[in-house]
Amino acid sequence: MTIDLARSEDRDALVEAASGVHYVVNSAGLIRVKPILEFTVEDLRDIYAVNVEAVWDITSRVGRSIPRGGAIVNLSSASAKLPTNTDIAVYASSKAAVISLTRSFAYAFAPSGVRVNAICPGILMSGMQDAVIASIAAIRGTTVEAVERERVAAVPLGRATNPKECAGVIAFLLSDAADYITGQALSHDGGMVTG
Repeated sequence: MTIDLARSEDRDALVEAASGVHYVVNSAGLIRVKPILEFTVEDLRDIYAVNVEAVWDITSRVGRSIPRGGAIVNLSSASAKLPTNTDIAVYASSKAAVISLTRSFAYAFAPSGVRVNAICPGILMSGMQDAVIASIAAIRGTTVEAVERERVAAVPLGRATNPKECAGVIAFLLSDAADYITGQALSHDGGMVTG
């Protein structure tokens, strides 16, 4: 099934297809890279439709029918917890909203025994990350390599993460080993955010 999470009709189809599930991972995300003063209201609406509205809608509707012991993991971002460059500020603010929704849904679903957590990846090797780095380099008038070096230099462990590592953290949060963890926004960022 291919859907556009910004469209309520498509989310309706997803919610119907998800009937009877025990676990949900809200992993879709939309990012636009440009100086914050160049963003438009339309940019904000587009980003929030996917990154916030869809997370709220799917979590709210599917979460009600998840049986006791089930779990939801929402993908936020380390950018939601850090002072960020102004080129991704709207994305960062949407991911901060995901953390807030995660905490609220954790309380809402606790009586039914459904856990809700978030993971906050830092620099994740992906096609999206490649596009972000290229866009930042173009805005700053520098090279992709220079932006990559600067970003990795901000990571205490000195490297980016990869999808397999993130999937492992998500699998843990969905597993019985994490059945006493809810309402958390777990940083997975090589030490960029501590505490």
